[in-house]
Amino acid sequence: MTHTRMHLGAVALAATLVVSNVFAAPATPAAGAVTICHFPPGDTNNPQVLTLGAPAAAKHLMQHPQDGVVGQDYDARCQQLPAAAITDFTLTTPFVGIVNVSWIVTVERGVSAYIIDRKLQASATFDLGVQASFPFGEQMEHNISDNPPGPGTYTYRLRVVFEDGTSATLAEGDVTL
Repeated sequence: MTHTRMHLGAVALAATLVVSNVFAAPATPAAGAVTICHFPPGDTNNPQVLTLGAPAAAKHLMQHPQDGVVGQDYDARCQQLPAAAITDFTLTTPFVGIVNVSWIVTVERGVSAYIIDRKLQASATFDLGVQASFPFGEQMEHNISDNPPGPGTYTYRLRVVFEDGTSATLAEGDVTL
């Protein structure tokens, strides 16, 4: 059995910085400062942009889990950014000629689909684009099985497609049959 395991991080789409008089955040926060979007309890439709020192921001986010970091969770107008993060990307060959592709999601915001691409390592292009549809949410494990056309070393790529039509590569790995 061939087994390839990769550990990956997160992908968040970069947001265009839009500053208005209501949501203006400091252009250059002090070193070690963190800019967050605060959604006041009882008035969540009136978010506030706060810039705090890192220890105060960490404490605030623990006390207010609905809040988030500007540029990571929210844009400058406190609109949630689409994002996907995975902790595991695993390729296994449980049976002759079968490849299982699995990954564990820790953050899934604004995701509409995952695409698994496959190519024979000697090839310049990916020849498979299977759309994997799953129930979305946090701490979800996803997997799909593939039956490549023959022996060889294959590269598998995991892409995420967001609801706004943009996409990003989350992981890539090789497996030999």
